[in-house]
Amino acid sequence: MPKAKSEKPEVKYPKGEDVCVTCCERGGKPLFLITTKPLTGYFFLYEFTAEGLVKLGKGQSPLELEEKFNVRKRMGVD
Repeated sequence: MPKAKSEKPEVKYPKGEDVCVTCCERGGKPLFLITTKPLTGYFFLYEFTAEGLVKLGKGQSPLELEEKFNVRKRMGVD
């Protein structure tokens, strides 16, 4: 019997970047992803969309990215 096709598209994580933080809604659905490239000192913020990950920007810390892009507000926390 063939495997049932998943309704969720497979997420392709950024090549060469390490995942630091995944911000999820209360139900566990991932909304945002923060990554870093080793030795660069920069962090990158991505948003999960129906098409995959969309890069929103970069900063020198995860907190800087959360504040710059209003992550907590967009998640409905604040």
